[in-house]
Amino acid sequence: MSGRFGPEGRVAIVTGALGNLGPVWAEGLLEAGATVVGLDLPSATPNAAFSTLQQRFGNGRLILIGASVTDRAALAAARERVVSELGVPHVLVNNAGIDQPPSSSGGGYRLDEIPFEINRRIFEVNTLGLFQVAQIFGTDMVNAGRGSVINIGSLYASVSPDPRFYDHIETD
Repeated sequence: MSGRFGPEGRVAIVTGALGNLGPVWAEGLLEAGATVVGLDLPSATPNAAFSTLQQRFGNGRLILIGASVTDRAALAAARERVVSELGVPHVLVNNAGIDQPPSSSGGGYRLDEIPFEINRRIFEVNTLGLFQVAQIFGTDMVNAGRGSVINIGSLYASVSPDPRFYDHIETD
């Protein structure tokens, strides 16, 4: 889709770019003509899907910046780089998130057994991280009088996890 409502020629940010879904959102935006900046942990390395997209679209159209959604200084530095090199983003896809996936034994935690620190980390990334990224990148969008923020939620809020989605769990 191009024109007034399409992303052609526009800048998009995708958090959690190196996860399972990050490359999916990046590919859709790239195919629609956007320049995509992927944000992910500085220690993360590009997975096969992200690397394939970089080969297909080039480093000028798909840029990776190391910045955790929980690190305000790193996000601010990423924002400065994006704005100075590409301009104010038009699209923000808040995709970064962590969960407590099922274990390979089929177990996991019951609600009353989830360790507090695990729950705290999930909340820091999934809720506070989303808020922080929206603050940092969304402010420029508001000041520009345009922009779209897309928050990705989990299907597991309404259905049970499917172990086939986890590489470490053997399925029949």
